[in-house]
Parts: sequence; C-alpha cells; structure tokens
Amino acid sequence: MWKDLETKTDLVNHGGIARAIVGLIREPNLSPMTIGVHGDWGSGKSTVLEMVRAELVGQPKIAVLSFNGWLFQGFEDAKIALMEAIIGELERDQRWSAKIKSGAVKLLRRVNWLKVARKVASAALAIPTAGASLLIDGALETVRGAVSNSSDDDAWLKDAESRDVTRQIHEFRDEFRQLLVVAEIEQLVVVVDDLDRCLPSVAIETLEALRLFMFVERTVFIIAADEALIEYAVRQHFPGLPYAEGPAAFTRNYLEKLIQVPFRIPPMNADEAHAYVALLFVEAAMRGKSGEFEMMLTKLVSSRGDAWSPIRVDAALIEKNLGNGVKLDNNVRAHLLIADRVARPLATGSKGNPRQIKRFLNTLMLRMRLADAHGMSKSVNEGALAKLMLLERFNPALYRALVEAVRTSSTGMVADIDRVASEEEAKKARALPETLARSTAFYEWAHLEPTLADVDLRPYLFVSREYAPGYVGESAYPDLPTALVSRFLNATQFDESTLERELRSLSGERAERLLDIGLTELRGKSQLKELDGGPLRGLAALVRAHQHLQAGYVDAIDALPAESIGAFMPLYMRGALTDSSAIAKFSQTEERWTAEGDRLLKEAVVVARRSGR
Repeated sequence: MWKDLETKTDLVNHGGIARAIVGLIREPNLSPMTIGVHGDWGSGKSTVLEMVRAELVGQPKIAVLSFNGWLFQGFEDAKIALMEAIIGELERDQRWSAKIKSGAVKLLRRVNWLKVARKVASAALAIPTAGASLLIDGALETVRGAVSNSSDDDAWLKDAESRDVTRQIHEFRDEFRQLLVVAEIEQLVVVVDDLDRCLPSVAIETLEALRLFMFVERTVFIIAADEALIEYAVRQHFPGLPYAEGPAAFTRNYLEKLIQVPFRIPPMNADEAHAYVALLFVEAAMRGKSGEFEMMLTKLVSSRGDAWSPIRVDAALIEKNLGNGVKLDNNVRAHLLIADRVARPLATGSKGNPRQIKRFLNTLMLRMRLADAHGMSKSVNEGALAKLMLLERFNPALYRALVEAVRTSSTGMVADIDRVASEEEAKKARALPETLARSTAFYEWAHLEPTLADVDLRPYLFVSREYAPGYVGESAYPDLPTALVSRFLNATQFDESTLERELRSLSGERAERLLDIGLTELRGKSQLKELDGGPLRGLAALVRAHQHLQAGYVDAIDALPAESIGAFMPLYMRGALTDSSAIAKFSQTEERWTAEGDRLLKEAVVVARRSGR
C-alpha cells in the first residue's frame, strides 16, 4: 500500500511545473511575487511544492519556509500565526539565527502587541460590565485608565486601535524588510499549503496577511489551493458587495490581485495514468532497496525523449533501466498486467486525479489482504477484483445491478456476462438482467480482461461488502437467490403453484434455510393474527415441495401462543401437510388451539378438518 503524502519522487510527470516555478523564483527582478499552484483535491499540488522545496533547500542565500494554515486553524488568529511561524522558522535556522536575533525579538514583540490589541478590541464592549474578569497580558489597567477619562468609551478604543495598528503594520514591514537585508537573505520563499482545507475566513486572513505584512522585496510566496474553494472563500468574506460584473468576476479579480502567477496542474491522461500505476507497483516492490527505485526512475525519465511522448512502462523497460541483469519477479509482472488493464478506465473515471487512483489501488490491496485473512486468497484473483472495483467505483448503478444478478444466481456466476461485448451479442444474452444487457457502459466494462464468465463472484462481493450492504441475503444466506426469497415471502394465490415447482429444485439444505427465513418472518409479524397469504402461502408451498420439513414446520407453529394465531393458519396448515406423522402432530396442536384460542380460531379448526384440508 502507499502513503497519501506529498513526495519528492515525480511519478506523475509534474517535474516540469516544479522546474518552471524554481526558474521564476530565481529571476532577481520579479520579487516580491505570489505564485499559485492550483488543482483539484488530490491533483498533486503538495507534491509540486515538495519538489520545489527540494530544488531550493540548501542553496546559498535562499531561505525556504513552510506554513500550513490548516494546522493553526481554531488555535490562533491566521495573520498572527503566519507571522509567528515565519519569524520563528528564520530564528531557528542556524544559517540566519545569529544575524537576526535582535531583529526577530523586535518583530515578535510587535506580533505580541497586535495579539493583545486584537483581544482588547474584541473584549472592549464587555469592560463596563465585566471589567473585573478581563485580564489580557497586562493591558487591562491601561485600557481602564484611558476609558475612564473618555466621554465615548467604545469610540475612543476603536480610534486608538486603528491609529496604533496602522503604525504597527508599517513598522513591522520596515523591520521585516531590514531583517532580510541584515541576514543577507537574497530570497525568502514561503510555501503555503492546504489553504483550501481551511475555513473561508482563515483562508482569506492568510492571503491578506501575506500581502499586508510580508509582501516586501526579496519575498516569494507559493500558495497551493483549489481555485474554486478560494473563490468560494472570497464570496463568503464579501457577501454584501454590489458586484457590478457579477460575483464570479469580482472573486476572480480579487484572486488575481493576490496571486500574480498561476500554475494549474493538468489531469493525467491515460498514458500518464498507466505509467503512474505501473511505477507505484514497482516502487512498492522495491521498498527497502535504498535509492534503487529513484535511480531507475531518473534513467527512465531521461530516456523518454519529448515530454509529450507517451511512455509505456512495462517489465522490459523497467529491467532495462534497472540494469545489471535484474529480473522482476512474477508478482511485479502480474501487477504490471493489472496496470495495463485498469489504467485507461481509471484515468477516465478519476479524471486523471493521482490521489483517487492511489486510493483505488490502496483499496484493492486492502481487500486482497482481507481475502487472505479469511483464507480466501485462492478464491479471489487480484485482476478480477480490480475489474469489479472499476464498476463499483465509477458506475455504482451498474454495480448494484451486477450484485443483484450474483445474488439471484445459485452458483455465484452471472450467465452470459461474456456475451455483452457488443449490442448484437447482448441480444443473445437472455440470462443477463435487462439493466446490464442494454447498457453500453456495461458492454465496455465486460470487454475488459480478465473475463468473469465462469467466475464465482460471491467471494469478491464478500470482501467488497462495505459497498454492497445486505449482500449476504435476507438472513445471512448468500446462496439463496434474492428474487426467490422475495417471491417466497410475498406469495399470492396466483403464483403459489409456480413457486412450488421452483422450490422443488432446491437442495434439502437450502430448503431448510428457506424454512428458517419464512418462520423468522412469521415470528416478526406484529399482525400475525390477521395474516393471510404472503409467508403463509410460501411456507405451505415449501413444505409440500419438501415433505421432510413438515414435522419441523408443525413444531415451530405449535410453539406460537394460541392467542397470536389467526383464522387462516389452520387452513394453510391442513392444505400443506401430507406426511402422516406431521399430520398427527398437528392434530394435537389443533386440540390446544380449540381449548385456548378465540372463537374465530376454533371455528377455523372445525372448517379446516371438515374440508379435508
């Protein structure tokens, strides 16, 4: 399995974006500058940032710092958290710490002042009534004294805060600029990640803090975020503005004002997805062999030719770039074959999203481990499971129809599943449910290797059952067709004889299981006394078809209290019983009903005996 974390290893061909960003950063005349790395959730933004960091870290006179607003969310004001994090990281770096010690102290003092000012301002309205409980870093007495000499308490405090904060911002920027000069930092690169995970207010505060406090000469900010989520944050932050050109235009203009150079990460195409899946499998196989995979990948990339040229990662290519006559084992070769089969539908279904592809593969690995833990590794083929998961992940409606087809099959196989590669063949696939037989998407999926025509799919649904709830059947009996169970429990006068013929084909063991289902259904009926038909007809058909069940059926009904028995029960029981010992037992039950039951039950017993039922 694979970690869902950023990496410096480029498996998705995003290295060109990282190198272009590094080239921009190294342009001396472009700073201050804000670079945006945009893309959907899981598109590889954090990986691009990590590759940029790897290129820049350690270069002389370049400081590379990281800030994750999501980590500070809920604990600190976003502006203050950003300033403290940047100054703190500079102070801890041995290359700059000695030179900036006094300057960092001054800046942190200003940050503390802003922190106190914010708290005092937010608590100002509470001073007249709750002054005794207000304690904010020694600022209470100053605030009390000033307020007591003012005729307009609230106005004074807001005006004073406004004048001081403005001055503090200017002085903070000047001192921050001087700090970089003293430290001989030619470029400060601040990497801001996970901004699109933050609450809208936190995202906007962080962006504005960058511009307000720290956007000075020698600074470059790289911001990774989904544009759509940041635009949403802007709309939430400015809900009442009169948008002359519409809200979309305003949010776009606002975003462009904050971020000058945007890079949007493209989705992977089918060839890139194939290479990504194949390389993930090879990487997993080579874990523990220090540096070998990275060296192989470097050789592979350098030999690819044009960047837009597709690269077909197969066993021969991997072995060639590993060198030294290294041969891949059969397990890796099998996984590369899976990559061949699933890459294109995975790329289409996931819209070329690396994280979604990795999650798909992690789920595949997890289910294979689950199969092994249940002792089912011989019953679950990894390639077949991957094929089923494609349908499950990207076409849930068809997957549910397939699950239903498996459930109604006595063998777990879906008849004619291999005859839907074209519409013409689908017409001949009479055993296939109509939902599947008429679906073009299902034709395309069924055509993928491996074929599932003669495969018992029940083990596959078992290890995938978190997305197929209820698969195990009405009462934990996966080998009873759901459609048959449904007809059995809802039998009518018109289909009772047809149902009886179908029930005769059941094995003795499965008939016993169906009897348990019917009896459980009866016991659970709150209106058993009024029940006519349904499971009563189904049970009658079942015990007529399987005479050996009649004695057990009578025992189960006899265990029910007489007051719960309705007038229809004696009629159905007499009409179902043909075994002499079962009839003798039931006669004793009728005697008890006559003694303990109500008037209607007594009369029903008499009628059933007279009619010979």
